[in-house]
Amino acid sequence: MDETQTACFRLFIELGEGRSIPALHKHVAALGMNVSLRQLLRWSAQYRWTKQAKKTAAVVAAKCEEAMLEDSVSWARKQITALRAIQAKFIESIDGFEPDFRDYQESVKMERLILGDPTERREDVKTSRLVVELGEAELLHAARAIAAKRYGLPTEADLDAIRARALCED
Repeated sequence: MDETQTACFRLFIELGEGRSIPALHKHVAALGMNVSLRQLLRWSAQYRWTKQAKKTAAVVAAKCEEAMLEDSVSWARKQITALRAIQAKFIESIDGFEPDFRDYQESVKMERLILGDPTERREDVKTSRLVVELGEAELLHAARAIAAKRYGLPTEADLDAIRARALCED
């Protein structure tokens, strides 16, 4: 593509989701570029502008999302560092008998919120729905399996084997 074609394609991408060749032609004409609607239609078909624009938009969106994620992680780290400094100050102030528990509680609550941990005790609606949908026995079985894996507790199979051995010994 030459410079004019490249400039027109860039303008086509910049039109966003509502892009069309007639809209591009109006935009190109407003900028004083001497390109006909027929020429834009030819270039669009020849170089598959619609398909290329979608690909380009997807790449740009992915890069923007990645940059936003990196920024939010960086910001969360800065916040946690500041909150931990407040917590450290609280611990230091205990020696001087001038603690302000509200600051400490608020900083711990904010840190938990940033990390995605629960900040208050309350009934969890999702858990209630799981009990209704799965049934209490299935939910208890799943919780035991998770606890066994996470904390190294005996699994349901291990407990069954222990019960079987106990029955055999009796």
